Amino acid sequence: MEHQSPTPDEIRTERESVGWTPSGAAAAVCVTERAWRNWEAGKRKMSPGLWLLFCLMAGRTTVAYQTSGGRAVLKLV
Repeated sequence: MEHQSPTPDEIRTERESVGWTPSGAAAAVCVTERAWRNWEAGKRKMSPGLWLLFCLMAGRTTVAYQTSGGRAVLKLV
């Protein structure tokens, strides 16, 4: 089963919704600010595992995987 990465808009919107800067969000998942900015700009894809870690660190403790066409998609609920 393949896990789907979040879109750049999902990454930015979720970060902004918890009031974090790109630097703060990067620190929460132990990556550089440059890496975070590349995800938000769509230059690189964020791994589903780091997306899950970010969601948990941001207090999104209710998360669920939904299968869609053989792909597991992380949904915030």
